[in-house]
Amino acid sequence: MKKIILIFLLIFVNSAFAEEVDIVILTHEFSNQTVALNENKITGIAGDILTNALSQSNISYKIIYLPWKRAQLDTLLNSNKKTFILPLTRNEERENNYIWVSKLYELESIFLTLKSEKNIDNFNDAKNKIIGVLFGSSMEQTLKDTKNGLYLENIETSFNQTAILKKLLDKRIDTWYDVKIDIVAELKNQNQDISSFNFGKKIDIEENFLATSKNVPKELIQKIENSFEKFKKTPEYIKILKNYLGKI
Repeated sequence: MKKIILIFLLIFVNSAFAEEVDIVILTHEFSNQTVALNENKITGIAGDILTNALSQSNISYKIIYLPWKRAQLDTLLNSNKKTFILPLTRNEERENNYIWVSKLYELESIFLTLKSEKNIDNFNDAKNKIIGVLFGSSMEQTLKDTKNGLYLENIETSFNQTAILKKLLDKRIDTWYDVKIDIVAELKNQNQDISSFNFGKKIDIEENFLATSKNVPKELIQKIENSFEKFKKTPEYIKILKNYLGKI
């Protein structure tokens, strides 16, 4: 009964937000990408791009933080027909499920290990390792892709990056697979000495987008796309990329 009431309240709250603003943005708090400041204020590389692009075009919005898998499912459901999600990695598994509104930036994915362990520079190196990864993420999908030859029983998911790092420090997993920018930010957030870890070679390039579902009106999608593409031509956009990506 409590679960039914909670679901009803979530639908009611989301609908109320949708009536007050032009669009609703679903996200998850990723270190250095989507960092919550206070009510409806967001920073990080995706947050700064979002804030500037929509503000310059006078588009009102509401930000809702959810578990990452839930955010994806709610975006596909899109009951209010004005919900968008970021930062969503574009890949083969997701390609036909979403409308890819605007590419925001690219990030490198790597394997992180403790300094006492060997570097993991490719999937073959990771084959017999216990790997920590964020639940519902594109990184999880990559690890479970059969072409990479990893064992599914060796892939251990967590709902946030702090939990993954703790498992690595406690040696309950052998390595952490994620984008480098998030790994570095989480290490700093937890006051870890970065020199105590091995950063493997680049494994993949993750293309991060603002996305939505196919039942959102084309006119609204076009309006939002135009706002982001317009902002991406400004010096402010380049400054944001350098500010975050230049640090890693």
